[in-house]
Amino acid sequence: MVMTVPSLPSTFEELLASADDAAEAATNREPTDNSWGMRLHDNPNFVLANDFTFFFWFETREALLDYVEQTMVLQGSEGATEEDLRAVCNAAAAVARKARESGAPIAAGTTFDILGRTQTVEWMGRFVDLLNGANALEIALRREFRDGDDEASDIAIEADERDDFVDFLRSYGM
Repeated sequence: MVMTVPSLPSTFEELLASADDAAEAATNREPTDNSWGMRLHDNPNFVLANDFTFFFWFETREALLDYVEQTMVLQGSEGATEEDLRAVCNAAAAVARKARESGAPIAAGTTFDILGRTQTVEWMGRFVDLLNGANALEIALRREFRDGDDEASDIAIEADERDDFVDFLRSYGM
């Protein structure tokens, strides 16, 4: 049996570009009920810079944790030294390992300091949790999606609202 080895980027620049591509794919992926997602707030930590909030979607929890461990911290890391990246990657790997061992999501408020910017996990869970979950962020997102209607925020997103809700999530925080 012949095993194929995936092609790895040959240069550091290609590695960073592949991380950017992976981030773009995760933000553009269409979530399903079983998809696992994470909402990150990205703050560049310098004056006049815009901060953003993004949802990243993956088919499985394991794929999401692999992204945190192997890719997330490389995205947007141009100009970093190998020593800087090693420290950031080790910290991200420890967070992913803890989530794997505990079976719990990465806690809201977990912060990754990545070379002049901070990424904060605001939420991690399944897409279906956003549709009908009971935590404060899930309820707040449904309230905002429904134009601030407090009574409607406790009501699950219906099938005929899903496409609009996904579009809302893609543009939320940008």
